[in-house]
Amino acid sequence: MAQHFGDDKNLMAWTLTQLAELLTAQGMPCELTGEPTTVVSAVATLEEAGAGQIGFLANPKYIKQLGATRASAVVVGRTVEAPAGMN
Repeated sequence: MAQHFGDDKNLMAWTLTQLAELLTAQGMPCELTGEPTTVVSAVATLEEAGAGQIGFLANPKYIKQLGATRASAVVVGRTVEAPAGMN
């Protein structure tokens, strides 16, 4: 199940640039690869994510799900190497 940003009455949407800036300001520097204006409003697993949602890949054992996810964007952990051409 996706976790939306904000509460039930005040859903928030963020561009990838805004999320990258927020993470960096919180001491988690990141590299943005892909379309910086992509908008996301929820986070979900790679398997469950769809359009407008961001997924995450922190464990290499789930790398096969990266090619099949419908997420608009994916946060890839620094210890995981995404396959070439995935951006």
